[in-house]
Amino acid sequence: AIPTPESEGWRGEPEPTNDGYGQAKRFGERLTILAGASKKIKPLVVRPSNMYSPREQFNDPNIHVIPRLCQRLLSGENPLVIRGSKETQRSYLHARDAAIGLVLLAAQDYCGIVNLPAAHEDELTIEELVRSLCRISGFRPTIEWDTSKASGYPRRLSSLTLFHQIVGFPWKPPTRIQVGLVETLDGLRNSALTCAHE
Repeated sequence: AIPTPESEGWRGEPEPTNDGYGQAKRFGERLTILAGASKKIKPLVVRPSNMYSPREQFNDPNIHVIPRLCQRLLSGENPLVIRGSKETQRSYLHARDAAIGLVLLAAQDYCGIVNLPAAHEDELTIEELVRSLCRISGFRPTIEWDTSKASGYPRRLSSLTLFHQIVGFPWKPPTRIQVGLVETLDGLRNSALTCAHE
């Protein structure tokens, strides 16, 4: 279902492009809940999605999609080849907003699994994301789409219903995607400058 409630994280098998870490997340969640029950504590498992940050570890080969695209653009990659369909849709969560969401949840007496809201109103197709980053960065590479590669689910969007019930009001992440993209590009530029001076 879209938006996806927490209960669907355990329905069926993870999508093939996410199978390994999808199963690892399930194992971690189950272990946390079981360990909490055995120690008589109330575990809270939070599911953030598609996070990004200007303080990303840009040298990590497993960085998330936004910092990775920033890295590829600023390195001058041309053509910029993007795997999968340009129509794949995602919402993104700035790390600063994730921290606020975690504090709001931690202040409540809730035990279980809950989605951490991404910015629904900023949901983008991957094509919109790439073109926004090109515009903000000032780089204009030729963009090519490699549709022979898997795209993952066509659309992912977590439900916010339970989060809002727990915190008691309809909180939304305040950082708009365009602001976060500028910050992340600047973070990578600053990281590159710091490395050059060391």
